[in-house]
Amino acid sequence: MTELPLLGTAEFPGDVEHVTEARHWVRRVLGDAHAAVDLVELLACELITNSAKHTKTDNIRIAVYGSGDTAHVQVVDAGSNESTPRSRGDVFGNGDSGNGRGLYLVDTLTEGRWGTYRYGAGQTTWFTVRG
Repeated sequence: MTELPLLGTAEFPGDVEHVTEARHWVRRVLGDAHAAVDLVELLACELITNSAKHTKTDNIRIAVYGSGDTAHVQVVDAGSNESTPRSRGDVFGNGDSGNGRGLYLVDTLTEGRWGTYRYGAGQTTWFTVRG
């Protein structure tokens, strides 16, 4: 999916109690000196939280790639038969369940460089940013 060098992979339990730990791991692997580290940490947190909240996954796997001012993150989980991750453009609208707003951030802040794909019994959601 990316030609950037792999900086690290990790696996975390698939529940919201481990989102902070996973988010900090992403920052540590990318490094504080990376031009987009704050943005990557924010967006990775959104994807990790979505995995923990919206899938019935036992574990969430994360891969971080990076070089220069570019970073690519993949979050892998068991997927969901009930929905596919999508950004909602009506983030200020009423009558919504509140879902999709984090992906709106991902879509906007990556300038559309994100996506999701299924494979077998799993799903990968990814994004790429440039600092």
